[in-house]
Amino acid sequence: MNFTSEIALKYEIDFIDMMFGGKEKDIIDRGTDWCADMARVGCILLQCNNIPARIVHLANITKAYNGHVVCEAFLDGGYAMCDFIYGVFGYDDIPLSSWQMKLNRELVTKCYLRDYTDYSPKYDFEGLFSEIAINEYNIVNEKNNYTESKPNSYYIRLI
Repeated sequence: MNFTSEIALKYEIDFIDMMFGGKEKDIIDRGTDWCADMARVGCILLQCNNIPARIVHLANITKAYNGHVVCEAFLDGGYAMCDFIYGVFGYDDIPLSSWQMKLNRELVTKCYLRDYTDYSPKYDFEGLFSEIAINEYNIVNEKNNYTESKPNSYYIRLI
């Protein structure tokens, strides 16, 4: 996770000039701090090391347009949340899944406080775990669309 969080930390492209999507190698080569792209990279890095992994979408339902994308890795008999942007690992003697963190937000605080040096309550990572959606990601699925794109007008208006 240090590898991916360092990429995100050093990324300095303005949103309007960012590229999204592409194959995971493209994402690594160009860099990004976009959580959805980095979660895909993390998921594939885990899978290439024979660690089952899936992507998790987080949503804070108390704030408009407030979400994040992380990954979960299956190890030690359970899923552990992996935030490849902030370098946070959901583990506290046992794997901590996004679902467990949704049910007990103190686990969110504990993991982010431990692993993310710039943690602050103002970021409300805990709120991001109000709702979660899990999806399996298979890099060899022929239906995957690896088109690269720039921000569309809708996102530009939001940002």
